[in-house]
Amino acid sequence: MQKFDYSPLYIIQLAIISLFLLFPSIGYTKTDGCLGKFPTLDQQLTASIETGADLEKARKYLTDYINCGDSEMLKGMQLILQEDLYRYWTEIDPGKKNYALSLLLYLLTDGASLPDDTMTIAFALANNYIFSIGDGPTRKQIEQDLMNHFEYYKKVLSWQKTLNLRYDLSAVPVIAKIYWANRLRNIDLFRKIRQLHLNEYDEFVDKVENLELMHDLVINNNLADADSLVSLALNIEQFTGKRIVYRAKIDQHRKKLAKHPHNKNAQEAIAEYERGEYRVDFMGRKRRWDLLYWLNYQVDLFKQSGYFKGDCVTETTFQMNLYKGAGIPAMANQVRPVVQGGYSHNSPLFYNPFFNKWDSIQRPRKGAAKYYLHFEKPIWHHLRYEKDVRQYKSTGRKVSSAYWQGELAGRGQIVNFRKRGFTEEHFEMLFTSDTTQKPGFIFNKRSAPPNIID
Repeated sequence: MQKFDYSPLYIIQLAIISLFLLFPSIGYTKTDGCLGKFPTLDQQLTASIETGADLEKARKYLTDYINCGDSEMLKGMQLILQEDLYRYWTEIDPGKKNYALSLLLYLLTDGASLPDDTMTIAFALANNYIFSIGDGPTRKQIEQDLMNHFEYYKKVLSWQKTLNLRYDLSAVPVIAKIYWANRLRNIDLFRKIRQLHLNEYDEFVDKVENLELMHDLVINNNLADADSLVSLALNIEQFTGKRIVYRAKIDQHRKKLAKHPHNKNAQEAIAEYERGEYRVDFMGRKRRWDLLYWLNYQVDLFKQSGYFKGDCVTETTFQMNLYKGAGIPAMANQVRPVVQGGYSHNSPLFYNPFFNKWDSIQRPRKGAAKYYLHFEKPIWHHLRYEKDVRQYKSTGRKVSSAYWQGELAGRGQIVNFRKRGFTEEHFEMLFTSDTTQKPGFIFNKRSAPPNIID
């Protein structure tokens, strides 16, 4: 056998190289920067920053902000730049702006960032789509609201430090932060809008003052006075259950009354329908109560009456925003039956940083053997959404399916899935993909094992 003699210096060099291979972030510092990891950055900056702005200053803001040793920071920049997607668009529309990058620079320039905190990236991603379709006055309002939202974020972080429950919103993953920063309940409101005007923005996009009201409700009703995240969740969801005037499709109330003749809510709903008060005038057309579910409308009603009104979608809107008021990212999911007319329900999931997963305290009712379960995603990048619209038209698919992903599953699978929670890694895969209704993508033996301890 051949013998090799290695000098001490060679062994040290080999050890250092091994460390770099095992831990690639070693050697990077904030001052070194890592912008070289993003080949199209300068091209995107040139296209996206304001005319006459200094490219080197823009690079410096990014260098000072991005911590190259933070995997969430690098992931966030990858989500902002979407380099493969940007290359796709340069062939079709050279010089196309990346508004996520523009908003990130706007926030950094105005000091809306905290050291080693990816929330600034999340704000840019959560707002870039509405910014891309906004007219001039709307864009100015979005920029102002971004600054107000950032100040509110700092207020929530400071308040969280006073809680017994040590939840730290600043430390959650960047994708969870996008959900906290998102202010649009459902993309269906905007799918057909070519340009977003200020009156539409003021109505349908959550006002920061209303988000602050949710925070006040959490504080004033002691909803965060809990020793566990589950207890806090129960506080929030029980609070909303006591303050909703339930209004669904009138047939549901008629069925309810037939089974339970003394049900007061069903009696009131039918009486309201017979008085012609089940639809209200809104923006030139009459809408049922269950179609008036966005936060701004319901907050105005809540201020006047002390309750909100609608079905489970409306209740989920309030629940999600109360979670956000406690500094907890939340998202909506929908269970719907295969058989028309069966059990259907909308409910929230919240991010659990203690186990790196999305959790729920609600379970589907017993009923049909099979359900579709869908998860709502915000339009988190306008370049991706615009490509989806372009490509889906040629296939006949609805672009909304990529942002309301789902899968058919048995009730037992859904129950076990909810018990186990949606792992961060699994959800991240779903978030960055447009795969939907593919068996095993959401529900598999790992995510929804057949036997699980409750």
